[in-house]
Amino acid sequence: MYKNTFLLFFFFLLQINFSLSQTTIEIPSSFNPLGSGARAIGMGGAFIAVADDATAASWNPAGLVQLEKSEFSIVETYLHRKEKLKFGTNPDSNSNQSTSENDINYLSLTFCFSLLNRNMTFSLNYQNLFDMNKEWNFRLKDINHYEYSTTKIIQDIDFEQQGLLSAAGFAYSLEISPKFSFGFTFNFWSDDIFDNGWEKNTNVNGEYTIKSNNTANTYQYYYSNKEKFSFEGFNINIGFLWDISDKFTLGGVLKTPFTADIKHESYYYDNYSTLPTFEENTHKLDMPMSYGFGLSYRMSDQLTFSMDIYRTNWNSFKLRYVKDNKEVEICPIADESDQYSVTTLSDIDLTNQIRIGAEYLYINKEQKYIIPFRFGIFYDPAPANKNPDDYFGFSFGTGFSKEPVSFDIAFQYRTASDVNSDILNNLEFSQNNKEITIYSSMIYHY
Repeated sequence: MYKNTFLLFFFFLLQINFSLSQTTIEIPSSFNPLGSGARAIGMGGAFIAVADDATAASWNPAGLVQLEKSEFSIVETYLHRKEKLKFGTNPDSNSNQSTSENDINYLSLTFCFSLLNRNMTFSLNYQNLFDMNKEWNFRLKDINHYEYSTTKIIQDIDFEQQGLLSAAGFAYSLEISPKFSFGFTFNFWSDDIFDNGWEKNTNVNGEYTIKSNNTANTYQYYYSNKEKFSFEGFNINIGFLWDISDKFTLGGVLKTPFTADIKHESYYYDNYSTLPTFEENTHKLDMPMSYGFGLSYRMSDQLTFSMDIYRTNWNSFKLRYVKDNKEVEICPIADESDQYSVTTLSDIDLTNQIRIGAEYLYINKEQKYIIPFRFGIFYDPAPANKNPDDYFGFSFGTGFSKEPVSFDIAFQYRTASDVNSDILNNLEFSQNNKEITIYSSMIYHY
């Protein structure tokens, strides 16, 4: 009886750790491929039809041709995320987790020129698109009463994920006519140029006790799994910008789907193994197509309103790998190896973002400087089983601009309740998230 119960405990441990670290791919930041820049974020990310600074390569490359001078730009972010973990089967394990970090979000060098009586812009860009950092530390308890015995399982779980997904490349924008422009950005997601990928470390210290006939026996268990993922691929952003009138501008962008090569290395050890286990394999991750449209209304030289609608086809997001000489295709949003999970590719709906923003410029003509005031709200859903997880937020920002330098800063707040229920299905898991991000940008015109 002891042996059977211990095997049950061992299987329970594998269920938890496999869900956390094997086939699921969780992106703690926004799942949607957003652009960069404090100015754009200050307007709630409603920037497709505005896109008139160097960060346009990440929002709508057609907007680059609006630049009057060549630019160098840099964007830095500070992020603080709070996560409240909730376990329906183990409410004593509910806990609060937090992560803080700062990083370079965007770099660009932009050149403006004319050729054949057409304005053109070329830029070199680096963008940090997806933040993969997460850190959880919590305890799970499980007590079962049987006719002749009682079992108690205590597990201290330490889970850490670190890394990012970034792209480097170049963009080009062409003025087709005074009212219409076209542009594209080539994005190279390469692990050779930058550390493009993430690492997962899962450590579990477990204690199993069985009490029967006034006799108690306790077993200790230790599990460690270290994984490293590298990510490489290529895609293109294609955009247009159309000045419908002196007041209205319409913009559109398409970010093409692509297949990323993921090299996966796994190092596993537990205190019942003679030697550690090392595995190395390659996965294919199909990244979805996304596209959006934006409309801006320029009420005056000082006041602009904008709105974006953006869609991502998450139903084509899939992970492919070879198992037992056969290619397996799964949805990486939820762990389908978990016997409690029923997620399939067809269960994942498309997500639709809505972003609304405004910008007011205080212009001092005598001293030739500008102070902007920006505000925005957004709905930024994340893909999930059956229905998307609802994320909402707002942002505001300001800055100071006087030739040849512009400084901008933006504050963004993003929140969600009862999300990520697709992981750890057997524990009836969900979480509440609150995220604060501060963006700071510097642009130098030359």
